[in-house]
Amino acid sequence: EYRDLVSELRALGQSLKERQIQPIVVYPGTSSLYPAARYLILVGHRRWTAAMLSGLASLDAVVVDPPTPADRVRVQYAENEAREEFSDMERAWALTQMKQALGDAPWESVEAQFSISRSRRHELTRMLAFSHSQQRQIALLRLQETQVRSLHTAVRSGELAAAQVDAILFRLEQI
Repeated sequence: EYRDLVSELRALGQSLKERQIQPIVVYPGTSSLYPAARYLILVGHRRWTAAMLSGLASLDAVVVDPPTPADRVRVQYAENEAREEFSDMERAWALTQMKQALGDAPWESVEAQFSISRSRRHELTRMLAFSHSQQRQIALLRLQETQVRSLHTAVRSGELAAAQVDAILFRLEQI
């Protein structure tokens, strides 16, 4: 999956070298991860990564006012929702990010922010029963909630140990 992702990003980088159709969206800010940064990316992380992999020195960008934490999550979710490979695990992560951005607001507030039903939110957040490394593997495999429903049900009920889940995910990766 990593090789495929890098290949996709390099192809995007080549495309950007020929012509950048859509600018990235940035806002003034700093980051503890990137202390030298003067701007943070709101929309266009994949394009920026592709540009860096391809050796592009610059990208077209639109500078906007710094968003609130909730606005940042909402905008990034909307941008990613359009991606074909956006996985249900990434959706579940976005829900938890929004909950945190809203100051640990009730789930109903999160559902309203993303215009999703209570049942869909439940489906997605049940996937958080997996360990962090298992969640990353599920996201990389682009598995949807319906594909791992019996697995996360078994995890939540204690029927499967972490090592068993790891073995199942490893086998799914091989398939």
